[in-house]
Amino acid sequence: MTPHFSTDFSSVSFSFERGNNQHEPNIKISKGEESNFIWSVFNALLEQVIGELNIAEVANRSTDVFNNLKYVFVDDPVSSLDENHLIELAVNLAGLIKSSQSDLKFIITTHSPLFYNVLFNEFSNKACYMLNRQEDGSFTLTEKHGDSNKSFSYHLHLLQTIELAIADQKVERYHFTLLRNLYEKTASFLG
Repeated sequence: MTPHFSTDFSSVSFSFERGNNQHEPNIKISKGEESNFIWSVFNALLEQVIGELNIAEVANRSTDVFNNLKYVFVDDPVSSLDENHLIELAVNLAGLIKSSQSDLKFIITTHSPLFYNVLFNEFSNKACYMLNRQEDGSFTLTEKHGDSNKSFSYHLHLLQTIELAIADQKVERYHFTLLRNLYEKTASFLG
């Protein structure tokens, strides 16, 4: 499969060569394949950024466009990945970040306890935070120590939401989806 970028890099299409004279231009890719492709482009750019910033002498860098970069934000790159690929991605991302010798800071968000656990173990003593929404609509960051069993309590949030809906006699259709999610998490926990 070959990506073809537009001249201004605003779009990309894919063609497929089969090894013979058959050529299929503009094939459709799945949402998961699209996510993986986007991640691969981002990962390649991240490798270039870290590689350039690891060159201590600014004059020796091939470009100066990354010199003022302070933060890299990675927003939950694990959608559409099975557990094996999710673990591989977390290990590779952690290795890439650990290879950074500059003052570049990395912020990684995730909803995946498994992705969090792998990153937590790979970084061992780096700060991890849980974003919490307060009742007044504001947010707080709470530092977490330990793996996802100590940090992720989404199942408790689901339970509180369902209990509140029952107490207020305002059970909606989506509460049944939350209940199913809670059952699935419980079944998964119990094996």
